[in-house]
Amino acid sequence: MKRLSTFFYLKVLSVLVIVIVFNSVSVAAVETSVTSIKVEYSVPGAKCLNKVELPKISQSGSANVRISIFRDQSYQIVIHEIDRNYYTEVNGEVQALTESGSCLTLRIIFPVKGEKWIWFSGLDSSVEMKEGMIYTDTISTRTTIPPAGAFNGKDLSSGGYGDAVGMGTMSYYPLCALSAGPNGSALGVDLSLPVVYRLSGEKNKGLIAEFDLATSPLTKKFPGRAFFKLSRYDFNSEWGMRAALKTYYNIYNDAFKKRVINEGIWLPFTAMRTIPGWEDFGFAYHETSWGSSDTKDGVKTPNIISDRGTGVLSFQYTEPWDVQIPIKSKTIPYDSVVSEKLLPVRHMDYLKVSATKRQEWFVADKAS
Repeated sequence: MKRLSTFFYLKVLSVLVIVIVFNSVSVAAVETSVTSIKVEYSVPGAKCLNKVELPKISQSGSANVRISIFRDQSYQIVIHEIDRNYYTEVNGEVQALTESGSCLTLRIIFPVKGEKWIWFSGLDSSVEMKEGMIYTDTISTRTTIPPAGAFNGKDLSSGGYGDAVGMGTMSYYPLCALSAGPNGSALGVDLSLPVVYRLSGEKNKGLIAEFDLATSPLTKKFPGRAFFKLSRYDFNSEWGMRAALKTYYNIYNDAFKKRVINEGIWLPFTAMRTIPGWEDFGFAYHETSWGSSDTKDGVKTPNIISDRGTGVLSFQYTEPWDVQIPIKSKTIPYDSVVSEKLLPVRHMDYLKVSATKRQEWFVADKAS
């Protein structure tokens, strides 16, 4: 999809940082000798992040599972550590205990012990880690560009576009890896759960996972809650990130299954036959738009028909749920927005049987 289009974005300005410290060994057979999880959080909006420790309320488990619960007056954190033989699965739930929504950055530290610390950056690069420095591979993350609208910007015309997503950065890779001894230590996120995350490492502290999360009491299926999932495992440090990546592929095998037969590159929004020698480019997938066409045998032909017989699969870009409406005021009446003065007739016809109808059903449902 080219962009995420919506009319409203909700942004909570305060940020709460929670720090969770895990023991680095496997949780198989939950033993009393295993270091307990430590959970801290920082007061939102403070220039200096003063950490407050969350007390442990309970800890339970079985032969290969440990469940730890931490709670204060604002949040409850539930951590499940599950031994999966060659890795530890870590599932977490953050529950807001207040009635208002909130944004938070969840920070998880897995302690690692060792003498010589090496950070693996990508497949072919590594660097010796120095104390007091955080090592990570991240990119900038910001909201999409206009013309769609939003209400979280400094002014209505800006729409909040270009604002930082979460803390403004996200890991380039879905895993991170370091070594501090004979074995390497790695973290990997579960890609089946959409979340903004950062993975990093710090000498004499360990591996760090951060998740930018939000909770809302308006969420129907899980009000006031947010979730994260990741894995912690060891690997052969002699092979660096390549060994860590091999184990990551094994853990999350379903995310990397090949599900297509055609192999080749993607061609977006260009009439394929207008490209001289298009057969030499190895096109496999052609993304087209509504009403787009090409010229075949001197005749103007829709792309989906023109592409037939070429071995290239055509897919039309479609947003079936979406009608973009420019809104200049938060108090503008609904009837003024959804009117023939602002919208084309074909959009009005769509709204009469979809959005407007759904609104009537919603009002009737509330009344009943």
